[in-house]
Amino acid sequence: MGRSCGKSGQESINNGLQELKKYVEPNDVVMIHDGNRPLVSEDIISDSLAVYSQHGSAVAVIPCTEVVFESDDGISSCSSKPREKLFRTQTPHTYKFSDIYEAHEKAKNLGIINTAASCMLMKELGVTTYFSKGSEENIKSRQQMI
Repeated sequence: MGRSCGKSGQESINNGLQELKKYVEPNDVVMIHDGNRPLVSEDIISDSLAVYSQHGSAVAVIPCTEVVFESDDGISSCSSKPREKLFRTQTPHTYKFSDIYEAHEKAKNLGIINTAASCMLMKELGVTTYFSKGSEENIKSRQQMI
């Protein structure tokens, strides 16, 4: 497939899905993965497929080990979140093609734009996210892929 770059993560994914629609069936499994996460392991991919098989979707996550503060001004805070309840998402995100394609179509109709990741778009649409195994080694490079 050609490049699917867009102005946002949501637009890039949608562009890829539009192209992919030419080649797949509605019930085919689609894994969406960041091009700047080059160290994804076979275990992460296998677990994503296993969780997808059980629940119909999967998003790689790792538990948050840091204390996380919420701040309105970026300077100070009196509010934190319990880290035991927080998970950092990674890719892959695994969905049935028709589910993720229809989510993007619905988002367009609802005016939902500029979500950074498929799991955020699904959350905005009220869809439950099921967690698969991520890894601290599944790092996201700070450089953009060319």
